[in-house]
Amino acid sequence: MQTFLISTHRLQPLHRGHIHYWHLLVAQFKMPLIICILRNATRAPRADGSLTEFDKHSDFALQRSRNPLPNWERLQLVSLALKSDPILNDMVTPILRSPADAGWEQSIVDLPQNRLWAFNLGDEVEFATSKFTHYRSMGEKAVEVNYPRTLGFDGSKIREGVTKGRKDLEFLPDACHPYFAEQCLGYFGGTK
Repeated sequence: MQTFLISTHRLQPLHRGHIHYWHLLVAQFKMPLIICILRNATRAPRADGSLTEFDKHSDFALQRSRNPLPNWERLQLVSLALKSDPILNDMVTPILRSPADAGWEQSIVDLPQNRLWAFNLGDEVEFATSKFTHYRSMGEKAVEVNYPRTLGFDGSKIREGVTKGRKDLEFLPDACHPYFAEQCLGYFGGTK
């Protein structure tokens, strides 16, 4: 049975650093890659009220202010980027996925059984480590990689710049520029 590599992202917004990271994953693992775009959601509280390190990092990452783009817009941006990339176009499938902390069973319902999760220690080391630990505790196969994903791109800085009127879209793959300008900018400026 074929194994699929899984990489999960918020993509708020997609940027060239993500594309670079996916290229590195495909080159290293030489297996089909599934990009899970996390749906905008909130964490399901634990029955005992406890918070794990993974929960704390996820709560911060899933804050509404850090996730202005709706699910559909992010899926469209990734689809456009992949179609224009001759390597990724053949190796990568994007899907929407519920966050693991919003309900584990719901988060894996659309994924193949034979999967290997990749978590990058090159950025946000504490969060990546907590993800790796959490997923392994759920019985999942997971690997840690350590290479620079962002190439200097930072989602927080991009969101702040776009919100303040940044017109330069060079952080995006070229194929995404028209769609982002027409469909996504309004989510940052409060007009959508």
